[in-house]
Amino acid sequence: MSTDFLIKGKIFKVLAFLFSVLFVFCSLVYAILIQKAEVEKVSKNFYFLVSNSMHVEASTHAALLNGGAGYVLESGNREYAAYAVYLKEADVEWAQSCMANAGENTRILVLKSGDLYFKGEREKLSKESILGAFSCFYDCISILEQEIGRLEGGATQQSSKRILNVLKRQFAYLALEYDKAFPWYSTACRSAENFLQESMESVVYVTDLRYLACELCFSYIELSENYSL
Repeated sequence: MSTDFLIKGKIFKVLAFLFSVLFVFCSLVYAILIQKAEVEKVSKNFYFLVSNSMHVEASTHAALLNGGAGYVLESGNREYAAYAVYLKEADVEWAQSCMANAGENTRILVLKSGDLYFKGEREKLSKESILGAFSCFYDCISILEQEIGRLEGGATQQSSKRILNVLKRQFAYLALEYDKAFPWYSTACRSAENFLQESMESVVYVTDLRYLACELCFSYIELSENYSL
């Protein structure tokens, strides 16, 4: 038994040594890749106006009743019910002020997408294409945000559907364009296309568009993680 124990102990030490060598080797390879990586400073801030309540389900219903998105997102090991998302800090601060005047207790949750790192030769060759994909996606979010403001300000259903239909076609084009090169991106665009199609089949509601805006901003952040360190 003593001999078996010694043999097992030696085997364990050898395995531990091999794993240590492998870990150091992988760390060195990764360090070299990072050193040679090309970085693009294109991070974005997304300003979510969320309920301060810990009761997410009740807050979601309250947000919907008040014309908000009712979008549930997770940050810092906690879930929040979002009323809306904004691309500019001044806009979310104004919205929070309006909510406060209406007696709603909210907070601003800032979520940030990372810069894009292109590490391998294949990623570097496709860099311009990927940067274009992110730029188009962000532009689509911006157009949607503007349309939410227009519809909330009294734009007609006809004019709103006209713009949303153009946006839907843009998402359809992006989904097809990046189907093979960036499948996760293509999936996000296809989902947005389908959402807009369903929304335009009847009355277009601001609350639905706000939900889509939240989904797109969160998707942008997740997509950027594919090119993080």
